[in-house]
Amino acid sequence: MNHKQIIAVICLLLAGPPARISAQVAVIDSLCVGKTIAMSPEELIRGEVSGTRVSSIDGNPNGAFNVNIRGLNTLRGNSQPLWIVDGAVIGSSVHQNLNAFYLNGGSTAKGDALPDYSGRSYTSPVGNFGWLNPADIESIEVIKDMSAAALYGMSGANGVIVIKTKRNSSNAHDIHLSSNVGVDFSTQKGDAFEAGINHIHKAGINGAAGNNSYYNISGFLRQNNTAIKGTNSIVGSLAANFETMANKVFMFGLNTNLSYGNYHSTGGTNYIGAPSTMMGSRYPDIFPYDKVTGWLESYDDEVLDYRIVSSVWLQINIIRGLHFKVTGGMDYQNQSRYIWFGDGTSFGKDFSGAAGILNNFLFTYNAKGELNYNRNFTVKHRFNASLAFDLKGNMNKTNAMCGTDFDLPFLRGKGLSGSASQHAIRKFDRNYNQWGAYAHVGYDFDSYAGIRATARFDKTGRFENAPTFFPAADAYVDIKRLAGARTQTISSLRITGGFGKAGRETILPYEWLANYISDVPAVDIGAEPYFDGINRLISTEYNIGFNIGFIKDRVNFAFKYYDKKTDDNFKIYNFGKVLADLWVRTAKWSVLEERYSSIENKGFEIDADFRIVGRKHVAWTLWANASFNTNSVVSLHEKDAPGLANGIYIAANKEGESVAQAYGYRLNGKGEPASADPDILGNTLPKYAGGLGTTLHLYGLTVDAKFSAAGGFHIINANRAVEKGRDYISSDDLERGDYLRLDCLCFSYDIPVKVKWIKDFKVNLAARNLFTISGYGGWNPDVNCFGVTTRSNGVDYGSFPLIRSVILGVSLKF
Repeated sequence: MNHKQIIAVICLLLAGPPARISAQVAVIDSLCVGKTIAMSPEELIRGEVSGTRVSSIDGNPNGAFNVNIRGLNTLRGNSQPLWIVDGAVIGSSVHQNLNAFYLNGGSTAKGDALPDYSGRSYTSPVGNFGWLNPADIESIEVIKDMSAAALYGMSGANGVIVIKTKRNSSNAHDIHLSSNVGVDFSTQKGDAFEAGINHIHKAGINGAAGNNSYYNISGFLRQNNTAIKGTNSIVGSLAANFETMANKVFMFGLNTNLSYGNYHSTGGTNYIGAPSTMMGSRYPDIFPYDKVTGWLESYDDEVLDYRIVSSVWLQINIIRGLHFKVTGGMDYQNQSRYIWFGDGTSFGKDFSGAAGILNNFLFTYNAKGELNYNRNFTVKHRFNASLAFDLKGNMNKTNAMCGTDFDLPFLRGKGLSGSASQHAIRKFDRNYNQWGAYAHVGYDFDSYAGIRATARFDKTGRFENAPTFFPAADAYVDIKRLAGARTQTISSLRITGGFGKAGRETILPYEWLANYISDVPAVDIGAEPYFDGINRLISTEYNIGFNIGFIKDRVNFAFKYYDKKTDDNFKIYNFGKVLADLWVRTAKWSVLEERYSSIENKGFEIDADFRIVGRKHVAWTLWANASFNTNSVVSLHEKDAPGLANGIYIAANKEGESVAQAYGYRLNGKGEPASADPDILGNTLPKYAGGLGTTLHLYGLTVDAKFSAAGGFHIINANRAVEKGRDYISSDDLERGDYLRLDCLCFSYDIPVKVKWIKDFKVNLAARNLFTISGYGGWNPDVNCFGVTTRSNGVDYGSFPLIRSVILGVSLKF
C-alpha cells in the first residue's frame, strides 16, 4: 500500500466512521430520507457497503448500473451479483444491449445483397429495477463472503444481494399517502439540456385480517422528465403481500409486483468515432451532419417494459425447533425496444431512415424446499442444521429486426414493416436450468465461539455431466467474553474467519460471442443457432477479520482481509449435427473450443461507526467505510488478446496485471505514436473505494448526508480521441478517475399533529449530486460506457452529464 492509500484510509475514518458494522449486511433504515430521491436499489447501496462499488454505465438516467463486489472475476462476461427480491431471483438478459443494426454487407442465402450499416448504433442497456420503488424497501443484505455465497452454489460467485420489502406486522389498519416533486438540472450547458421536472406518488393500505394475518397493498406512479432533452420515463407499479399464521403448524406468505414502464432516451454512448446527441453537444463542429437539434428531432430510443415479480412461501412447523419451508419465485419480463434514425442524423440520411426493433422475453424461476432444525440445549449450547434442495432456471427469447429505406418515415421505428430494404431477423431462444442440494450445520457455545459448515452440489443439466461441489466453513471467537472483566475499555472483540467456494454460469449465443471474446471460431453459415458459449466461474476465497467496540459499543470498527481466486472457464458447445444436408438439434453435445484463465482478487475492508449522541430527542451518528482491492490475472489463454474492432474498445489482459488494462498507443513529444505497436497504458479498475456519511436526529428533524469515493484508477477519455481527430486510443486519452461525490443531502421533519385520524405527517427536502471533486476532464468520472462486459472496461465515450436533483415531498399516514 502506498502513502496515498494510507492517507485515504485515515481521512475516511477521521471524517466519520459507519452507522452499521457488518461484513455481509447493509440495512437501509425504513425512515431513511434518501429513499425519496433514489431511483433504484443500486443507488441506495452506493457508498454504503465496503467492498461493493456501484457505478453507472453511461450516465443515462434510464440506464443500468454496474455493481461489482470485491473486484472483477472474469475476462469475458460481467461480474454482476445475483439479485433476490422477496425470495424471487431477478432475471437479467445479456441481450438488452444487442446491436440493433448488425448487418455488415454480404448476401442472403438467395444471393440478395445486404446493406452494410454495422457499427452505426450501439445500444446501452436500460435499468433492471425501474419497477421497484426504493421507498418500499425495508432492508438490503449484501453477501460478500464466499463462505456465505456458497449456499447459492452456481449463482453466487459474484456475490448476492437480497432485498426485502416492507411488511405489516401489527393489527393496526393504516392508509399511507406520499408525493414527491422535484427539479433536475444538468451539470453541463447546451442545446441538449434544460431544467426537468420529476414526481412520484404512492398510495397504500395495510392492516390485519384476523389476529394472525397481515396484508400490505400499495402502488406508485413515477414520471421523470429529466434535464436531458428527449430522455424521460413513466413507470407504474402495483404491489401486494400477504402473510398469515393459520395455526401453530402452518404459515404462508405471498408477494406480487405488477409494473409497466415506458422509457425514452436520446443518443449517448455509440461506437467510438460515431456521433450521438451527447457527442454532438460536446463537439458540434466535428459532426456537421449530426447536430443536437437533428438528433433530438430525428432519433428515438423507446423501451416498453412489462414485468411481473412474484414469490410464495409455506412453512410447516413439525415439532419444536423443526420446520419445513417451501419457497418459490418468478420474474417475468416482456420488453420491446424501438430505435429510429431519421434524416436529422447522418445514419438516417445515408439510408433514407433506419429502424430497429428488439424484443426480449425473459422468464426466470426458482424454488426451494428446506428442512431446518434449530434448538438450544442446556441453555449454553445452540445447534442448527438444514437440508435443502433447490432449482433455478430461465427462458430467454430475443427477436431483433432492422431495416432501412422508408417511404413513410413519419411512422418512425414502429413502422419498420414499411421499409424497402429486406428485414433481417435474428432470433435467440435459450433455456437454462440448474439443480442444487446442500447440507448446513452450525454450533454455538454461549456466544463465546461458533462454527458453521456447508456442503453443496449443483448440476447444470445441459452443459456438464458431473455435479460441482461447493464446500464452505466459517467460525468466530468472542475474545471479549473469554477475557471477561479484565478488558473493560473494550466493550466487544470478535475474531472471524472463513473459507468458501461459489460459481457462476452465463450462456452466450454464438452470434453474440464477438462482444465477449476475441478470435471467435468460424462455423458453417446457418449453423450458428446450434452453438452456444458458456462462461463458467468458480471462485475460492479465504477471509479473516475482527470486530471491535469501545465505550459500550458507541465506537465500532470492523476489518476483513480476503484472498479470492477465480477460475474463468469458457467453452463453445455444439448441440447439432448435419443430417441429410441439414443442421438438426441433438440431445448430446460436443466441445468446439475451450479456454482457461484465472484471476485473483486480494483486499481488505474497513468499516467504522461513531454514535456520538444517543439521547431520546437528540441522536447523532457518523459512519465511513473503505475498501482496497488488488486484482491480477494469474493465468491467461493465448486467444484472449486485446484489439480494436468496429468501434468497440477492447481492453488488454496480461499475466501479473489487473483485468481490463487500458490499451493503445504511447505518444511521443510530437503527439504521434512512439511505436507501431500498441501497448498497455494503465489500470482501469479502482484500487480503493469507500463512503462516508452522517445522520442527525434533533427532535422531529432528521438530516442525512452521504458521500461516495473511488480512486487509484484511470479512465479512457475516448471523447478526446475524437476531438483530436484520432481513430485510435492513446496515452494522451488516459486520465485519473479519482473522485469524491456528495451523493445526497436530505432533510425530514416529523410535524406534530394533534388530530386523531392523522397518525404521522412528514415533509422532506432532498438533493442529489450537489458536487463532485475530481481532476477528470470529462463530464463524469463515474462511468463505464461499455461496461456491460469486462472486455471493454474503463471507457468514457458519449456519456451523459451528471444530473442534480432537488425534491420536496410530503407523506401522511391515517
